[in-house]
Amino acid sequence: MEDISSDGQGGVWKMVVNNGTGPVVPNGYRIQVHYNSYLEYSDEPMDSTRLRSETKKFILGNGEVIEGMELAISTMRQGELSKFLIAPEFAYGKYGCGKRIPPDSEILMEIELISFSSRPSAADFEGAIKKVRTEKEEGNRYFKQNEIRKAENKYVKALKFLDSLRLRDEEDEKEMRRLKLKLCLNIALTSIKLGQGRHVISQAKRALEIDPQSDKALYRLAKGFRLIKEFDRAEFYLTRASKLCPNDYHINAEKQELAQAKQQFKFLETESYSRMFKDMNINDTKPKDKPIPSSTSSPAAPEFQKSVEENLSKFLKQTDVEEMPVFQLNQMSEGERLFVENKARELGLEARYVQKMDEKCLRIGKKKTPDE
Repeated sequence: MEDISSDGQGGVWKMVVNNGTGPVVPNGYRIQVHYNSYLEYSDEPMDSTRLRSETKKFILGNGEVIEGMELAISTMRQGELSKFLIAPEFAYGKYGCGKRIPPDSEILMEIELISFSSRPSAADFEGAIKKVRTEKEEGNRYFKQNEIRKAENKYVKALKFLDSLRLRDEEDEKEMRRLKLKLCLNIALTSIKLGQGRHVISQAKRALEIDPQSDKALYRLAKGFRLIKEFDRAEFYLTRASKLCPNDYHINAEKQELAQAKQQFKFLETESYSRMFKDMNINDTKPKDKPIPSSTSSPAAPEFQKSVEENLSKFLKQTDVEEMPVFQLNQMSEGERLFVENKARELGLEARYVQKMDEKCLRIGKKKTPDE
């Protein structure tokens, strides 16, 4: 390791793991880093931004972190990953820090310099925030006029501008997070009005990352899952929202809407199944105890195949429906089951077996995207 202490007498030692690019970070710049911090000879980090999934941001030279960490970062370039051994006098000294860090502890740090930028002036930040608020207010005006799409566009524009904002200190970050929370909630609301369930979910989750106890975010997330007919997940988030605000009118009204949606979906599931196979008189026969074994089964009838193909094609075109009504195996032959499963997979759909009450069923759904 290389001694990087200013007097060359030891104190902070450095070993580069991955080289960075560009100039060394200047003092007074706003930086963003990831780090793992260990007590000497310990395998588990005592502090880690990676475990928190949140980078550390601060102004270099302001004394916001231990002296050894500031000295370490002042030698780094953007994108660099290095290890540093920091002596007690450059870390927590002879007193340590509570029970977590004993007195006279050497600290090992793995630091990655993600980015750095010059500190914006107060006028720069205030001017940028003013622009964000203007876009947000225009969105509110469009929303009140029931021009939902225009309102959403204004909120999205404000959020993108906010995401690119350069911050000076923690106060700026608090203001940015406060505005971002409102914008994410507003976009989720416009998406509810537009019936865009997945967009609702995306923005409500962003809001929860900012404030995990936001009842509005939980409530709107539940509505998003109801829109895409994932009722169990909708109920989960609605229950969390209700615990935070048990007497909230909108949350209690959503409970009723969710219950009605589940009941209606179950009814439509049964009706759809009956219509799909009425030509084969499946529902007029006594249900079989078990599907017909494959060794004695025959291929599905042409009428059955045609009906299934038509319904699968219709399902693919329905952008707001994620799953078809289930196929009850005790009402199908083995040949029919195999045809439905193979045809679904041929069309890029997901076929899986589920247990509903005491019956085994085949459920056809659209494949989930990675972020779901």
